[in-house]
Amino acid sequence: MILGLGLCLPGSVTAQPGPGPAPSAPALATEAPGAPAPPVLIAPVQPPAADSILPAEPAVVETKDAAAAVDGTGPDPSAAEPPEPEWPVFTFHARVLTGFEVEREHPEGDQSVADETQTGFFLEQAVVEAEVDLSKRIHLELGFNIRTAAVRDAYVNYKVSDALELRAGRFKRPFSRLQLRSRGRIPFRDRGPFNNLMEDAQFVGRTLGAMVWGEPIPGLRYYAALMDPAQIGSGIEGVDLMGRVVYDPAPWLSIGLAGLHKWSERFADGDSLSLHGLGGDVKVELGDLEVTLEADAVQNPNPAAVPGQAADPTRTPWAVGAIGYATYTFKLSKKWSIEPVLVLEWLDPDTDYTQDEQVRAAQAPDNQALDAQGVAA
Repeated sequence: MILGLGLCLPGSVTAQPGPGPAPSAPALATEAPGAPAPPVLIAPVQPPAADSILPAEPAVVETKDAAAAVDGTGPDPSAAEPPEPEWPVFTFHARVLTGFEVEREHPEGDQSVADETQTGFFLEQAVVEAEVDLSKRIHLELGFNIRTAAVRDAYVNYKVSDALELRAGRFKRPFSRLQLRSRGRIPFRDRGPFNNLMEDAQFVGRTLGAMVWGEPIPGLRYYAALMDPAQIGSGIEGVDLMGRVVYDPAPWLSIGLAGLHKWSERFADGDSLSLHGLGGDVKVELGDLEVTLEADAVQNPNPAAVPGQAADPTRTPWAVGAIGYATYTFKLSKKWSIEPVLVLEWLDPDTDYTQDEQVRAAQAPDNQALDAQGVAA
C-alpha cells in the first residue's frame, strides 16, 4: 500500500508580442452625447483544448461590433473591418510544476516492500515553448523540457482548410486521450501504470512523423498519421500507422476512438514485429463536474516472465487497461478554487496470465493512492 500527500504549485507565463497597442480612444468628456463608443480591441491568446493536439489558434482581433452581433444588437455598418495581425506572430509559454510530497510505503500480506516514509520536494516539469504563426496557414511550434533536457514538440503545421491540415516533425501520437492531454493539465501527477506500459512499448508519446488531420464538419475531427516506431537514435526501423476520430455531439459530450498498427523490429534480436492497438474514450462536462473514461488494448511486446515457464521473446500477449477520473471545481473566490479528484484504474498487462492484474485508486487533494498487484482473475 502506498499513501502519498503532495502539494503541486503549477505556474505558467504567456507572452505574445503584437503589432503594437491600439490607438487610445478619445476622452469621454469630448464625445458628443449619444455618439457610439469607439471599437474596443481585444487580442486574446486562444490555447488548445486541454486534451487536444490542435495547436493554439493565433490571436483574433475582435471589436465591440463583433460582440454586438452575438447579443443580437447587430453590427455597425460604418465600423471598419478588424485589422489583420502583422505576421509573424510569436507566442511564448513557460510552465513549472513543483511542490512538496510525503510518501509512505506499507507492505500488505506477503508483499516484500519495506515499510518506510519518504519526504521531499519534487520538480515534475520545467517547460519552455515557442509558437510562431507565419501566416494564417503556417504554424510552427518548438518546446523544450529543462528538467529532462529533452525536446518536446518540434513541428510545422500547414492549414489548407478547416477540413485538411498537414503536420510534420515531432509531436504526440494521436491515440490516447489521457496521453494527448498535457501533464500540466491533468488533475493528477502520474498518468498511471497502463499509460506507462503503452509509452514503454512506443504506442503513445512523442516521436517523428507526418499527420493529416482536420474538422470537416463542426464537432467531428479526424487524425491519420505515419510515425516512427521508436524514439530518435534507437536504430529501430519500421513505421506506425494510426488514426483517431473525435466526435462532439453536444457541448458537454466528447467521444473518441483510435486504432494503430505497428511494423517494427524487436529490440532484443532485430526480428520483425507486428503489433495492434485499439482504444476508446468518453468525456462528459456538466458545469463544474468533469468525468473522463478511457479503455485501451494493445499487444505487449515486453511481457514479464511467467513463473514456471521458459522465457519466450516472440510472445506478444494483449494488455488491456481502463481508467476513469472525475473532478469537481469548488470556486472559493474569483481567483481561488479547489478541485477534488477521484481516479480509478484497472489493468492486465498480460491476458495470457491470470495473476498479474493491478488496481489503482487515487484521491486528491489528499492524493491517497492504493496499488494492488497479483490479483487472481
